[in-house]
Amino acid sequence: MGTFDGKVIFDLDPPTAMKAVSIGTILDPNNENAFECLLAQYAERYACNDDYTIDLPVYIVTQGKKYIGHVGGEHTQQALRTRLQELVTNAANSESECGAS
Repeated sequence: MGTFDGKVIFDLDPPTAMKAVSIGTILDPNNENAFECLLAQYAERYACNDDYTIDLPVYIVTQGKKYIGHVGGEHTQQALRTRLQELVTNAANSESECGAS
């Protein structure tokens, strides 16, 4: 993950943990890392195009093991920040609604 991506993710509110995983790692059938295998499933289910290609880079947002959303393809720094912030904000809002009962 480059400086461009890191800066965008660093500026998200609430602060968000990130993990960069290469496409080779996700495609490795011998990968035994449970979270990376989960990311592979999410990429296949949500981020693949109809022709089974994927627009890189892809940012898959999770809350623990729960899929929140993704942003795929090249974006300007501002567009990437906006799209990721929407996902993070919606996840934070849904978490606080669940806890407000």
